[in-house]
Amino acid sequence: MALEQIFSCPRTLARLRSAPLGELLEGFAQWLIEHRFSRSTRRTHLACLSHFNRYLGELDQTPRQIVSRQDVDGFWQVYPTRCRHRGPLEGHPRSGKGFRVGGALPER
Repeated sequence: MALEQIFSCPRTLARLRSAPLGELLEGFAQWLIEHRFSRSTRRTHLACLSHFNRYLGELDQTPRQIVSRQDVDGFWQVYPTRCRHRGPLEGHPRSGKGFRVGGALPER
């Protein structure tokens, strides 16, 4: 399985495989591997998604195939209150600087 190629800790693997996004995260991990993302990038993306998965799981444990804009907006309202402060948001996607409206692509 793809997640085992990225993480070895049983607790981390269980968290990533939990509902509601567990099935999707396995597929995403496989995609990251197939597209030759570095190990650290794969781990970073999946670690971030595990926070989102935990948030969605608190709302509803039903496995999902679709994530709504409301899900994402709700997560961004709650997430900063739960995480350790690691510095300013400058350059972070939520800061709005350097990102186009409607997508997380750097401006050129």
